[in-house]
Amino acid sequence: MPLAIKFITGNANKLKEVAAILSSGASAGSFELASQDVPGDEIQGTTREVAIHKVNTAAKAVGGACITEVSVVAFMMGLLQGRIVASWRLS
Repeated sequence: MPLAIKFITGNANKLKEVAAILSSGASAGSFELASQDVPGDEIQGTTREVAIHKVNTAAKAVGGACITEVSVVAFMMGLLQGRIVASWRLS
C-alpha cells in the first residue's frame, strides 16, 4: 500500500510540479500525493520562521503530517538601481 502524502496547496501548478519531482526516482509509485487547500495567515519573519508557522498551521488543520511550500521574494538594496530605489525610499 502506497504512503499517503498530504501536500497543502491551492495551486494546481505547484501540485503538478511536486508530483513530478516526487515521482521521479527510486521512490516512484511508493506514495500517493493528495492536495488540500488550507487557508492561513501570512506572517513576517525569516524563511525558516514562515515555513515552520505554515506547516504547523496546516498540520493542525488536517490533523496530521503534511508538507507545504514557501515561496520567498528577497532582494538586496545594492542590486536595485536608479528610480526604483528612489521611489521605494520615498514611499
